[in-house]
Amino acid sequence: MSESTAPIAPLRYRGSYSQYVDIAIRGEEHLGISAQYQIHPSNVGFVIIRFVSHGAGKPKPENYTRLSLREGAKFKTFGDHSEVFHGVRLNKVAVPVFKPAVQPFEVGAFAVTSNLYPTLAAWVAEQITAEGFELTVPDVAALIQDQIEIQPTDPSTVESVVEFPDLTDPKNKTKAKKSYTPDPEPEDEEDEDGDESDEESEDWLN
Repeated sequence: MSESTAPIAPLRYRGSYSQYVDIAIRGEEHLGISAQYQIHPSNVGFVIIRFVSHGAGKPKPENYTRLSLREGAKFKTFGDHSEVFHGVRLNKVAVPVFKPAVQPFEVGAFAVTSNLYPTLAAWVAEQITAEGFELTVPDVAALIQDQIEIQPTDPSTVESVVEFPDLTDPKNKTKAKKSYTPDPEPEDEEDEDGDESDEESEDWLN
């Protein structure tokens, strides 16, 4: 493939909470998404999808039907010559995907059996094409997977440094308290109905 026909890699950038990648365009307006896996206090695994827009100046609320404007924001591209640009945050959607929740490092395995990434990609594509955007990436599912799954550490970058302390050295000895008393057994906190408290944090999405 020649340089003139080589596809242009989608723009990747970061905001206050997340990292984004552009996946669609409408005139001068570019639309990006971020996808993250988080565990709710109720032990349900969610994928948090954030939509953002940039490149079209000040957006108008009437130009959106399924998506909606939230707030203006600054974004920053990656790399040695990163650039700051203005845009706007659109919808932030919490999609329940696993109950009970699986751990972040397990998402990849469970995503295969549940067809998770193609399902999320189809829903995302439906929302943005309904707004008149045209997809600019061939595989939205792969981009979502790349954002959600924890990438393994390169073994060549990790050095084994196992070194046990010398317990005969006085500096490695723990000083005992003057009088030893065992800690009391912790008590379970219950609410008025006798159930254990399950208050949920309002900031879990951030």
